[in-house]
Amino acid sequence: MERSDVQIDQKLTSSEIISQEPVLQLWTFQEVAKHSSPSSLWIVINNHVYDVTEFIYEHPGGMEVILEFAGMDATGAFEGKGHSDDAKQLLQKYHIGKLHESDHRG
Repeated sequence: MERSDVQIDQKLTSSEIISQEPVLQLWTFQEVAKHSSPSSLWIVINNHVYDVTEFIYEHPGGMEVILEFAGMDATGAFEGKGHSDDAKQLLQKYHIGKLHESDHRG
């Protein structure tokens, strides 16, 4: 008996769908603090970690603004400036994970 090439419409269970979601890397503040120079610059915004090393030269407000918060929590500065939706969308390009729950602020 020959096998015919029949496409089967397979539905995934919710546990299979969940297992296919990307797992975010967890970082501690201690690890983030190691990246506080122009050659490796990470910041935390709303408990998410961003590697903005490549962006510091493009930042409209100048690199000094970002360097001030290198390796630190920049949530207050970022939110306080009232960044546009476009800026918030651009930030996602640099997202590398979340801050470990034990280091969450506010």
